[in-house]
Amino acid sequence: MLTVHMFDLSDGSARQAGYGDRLQDDAIWTGVNSFQDVQNELARIAKRGTRIDDLWFHMHGAPGVIGFEYSDPPIRTDNVSQLAKVCAAAMAAPARVLIAGCNVGEGPQGETFLRAAGPAMLGFGGGVMLAATSMTFSVPIQGEWLPGWAQVRAAKVSPGGAVVISTSSYAGWSNLQWLASMATVPVTRLMR
Repeated sequence: MLTVHMFDLSDGSARQAGYGDRLQDDAIWTGVNSFQDVQNELARIAKRGTRIDDLWFHMHGAPGVIGFEYSDPPIRTDNVSQLAKVCAAAMAAPARVLIAGCNVGEGPQGETFLRAAGPAMLGFGGGVMLAATSMTFSVPIQGEWLPGWAQVRAAKVSPGGAVVISTSSYAGWSNLQWLASMATVPVTRLMR
């Protein structure tokens, strides 16, 4: 099982320390500064002949946007389809995409983004994409956290690209590593 963590290179060391355990077996941590860097890194991994089971984005966010501090364009609804070819080569079947950026799944823009990003990134083999509907917090040593008032929006993607969107609420603060384990739960349990 291969886990890839992509993070914005402009993030400070304290924020990076909050991303979690960098010494995991079968995990790659890679800094990216642009949309092109994301494409290049996914292509590099695909050329190794390895498939990604879990792809984490530890980046800035806004409703429907995975952003980079100092680079445009961000990953958004109107360009995420450009990742389809490289994701078909790089992602396992099924796979998970876990977006730890603030607010990416929030509101109509968040749902629209997940409906576009899900098939683009997971349409080849299916899987689950999760995105927070509020701010997320990176706490050194403690990991990334979702506040108690937040929700997680999930896109369950079937091979071929059909998408079912669901939203889950959690009581209290939740560690995003724990929430990632929820992506293995059947989609009927994720829907409320």
